[in-house]
Amino acid sequence: MTDLPLIEMRDIGKTYGSQTVLRNVNLEIGQNEFLVVVGPSGSGKTTILRMIGGFVEPTSGDILLNGTRINGIPVNRRPFNTVFQDYALFPHMTVAANVGYGLRVKGLPADEIKKLVAQTLDLVGLGQLGLRYPAQMSGGQRQRVALARALICKPRLVLLDEPLAALDAGLRHQMQTFLKSIQREIQTSFLFITHDQEEAISLADRICVMDHGEVVQVGQPEEVYYRPCNRYVADFFGDNNLVEAKVSTINRDGVAVETPFGTAVARGDQGMQFNAGDTVTLAVRPENVELVGANGSAPAAYVKSVSFVGPLSLVEVEAAKSPGATLHVKQLSSQLAAPLEIGAGVTVSWKGQETWVIRK
Repeated sequence: MTDLPLIEMRDIGKTYGSQTVLRNVNLEIGQNEFLVVVGPSGSGKTTILRMIGGFVEPTSGDILLNGTRINGIPVNRRPFNTVFQDYALFPHMTVAANVGYGLRVKGLPADEIKKLVAQTLDLVGLGQLGLRYPAQMSGGQRQRVALARALICKPRLVLLDEPLAALDAGLRHQMQTFLKSIQREIQTSFLFITHDQEEAISLADRICVMDHGEVVQVGQPEEVYYRPCNRYVADFFGDNNLVEAKVSTINRDGVAVETPFGTAVARGDQGMQFNAGDTVTLAVRPENVELVGANGSAPAAYVKSVSFVGPLSLVEVEAAKSPGATLHVKQLSSQLAAPLEIGAGVTVSWKGQETWVIRK
């Protein structure tokens, strides 16, 4: 296997008149990798997909396929296929005809097309539905038809532009599991575009986070989730607690900080420099905070609200010494030390390895 990435975007920029859509984008897609690009509307994520697919040309920079520049190569000569959000199926064609359309355009013999269509429909679990029309299929089935049509030509890269956005929550989760299993089975690179953080985390080998046309952070899901590079990423991925703190001492275990909820130890990126007295912001996940009843000792915080949602309890606490400073906490309901009542005093703790200092 080559050590080169399948796709490399080098210093890519895209402007429309005075509007800048992409700015200095450098991004790689590895061989057989499931890369998810995530960001809010207008962040430039779909432009990246369309640019790699050949639908849009960069204003500046280069796109490479296995080290070879492909700028200017038309869509039909790139070894990629796209699954669009609206599926773009031909309503007057059967499922089998839709799936085999690309092979007919290439001029393959009818017998070979029939064989490949049957194999591909079996792969996506629609082997018995080839004679149906798109209008007779559910949303999830139509999505699988669109995927089968993209896969049948054995592309080097499958481009998926928010393909699950129109599905309900339950079906969407099923399709996420299905897409990941298909990608692993056929060992083809996938580029998946979404604005949904949970979807990105569940699908990706790596995540690229976009904001205002720039790549903000690229990393494995655990890295992006637990070690955000800045406040934007920390805010974007879930209900992170962002806690203002002051550095007290620095040691080999990390940085000791004073927070409204007591003393804690935190970590940051290599190369981050700290001095005693510095003000920093900590990212603390709600599931990593532990609450214990004060039991007569001076409480660090008081309970503001408690919501029981089955296996989890969602608790909001306010710092005793800093009114207005709050934490959101997720704990297994069975592990709460005692039923927490509004106004109850609690002590607050979290582990240093679960606390991340984010850059200004």
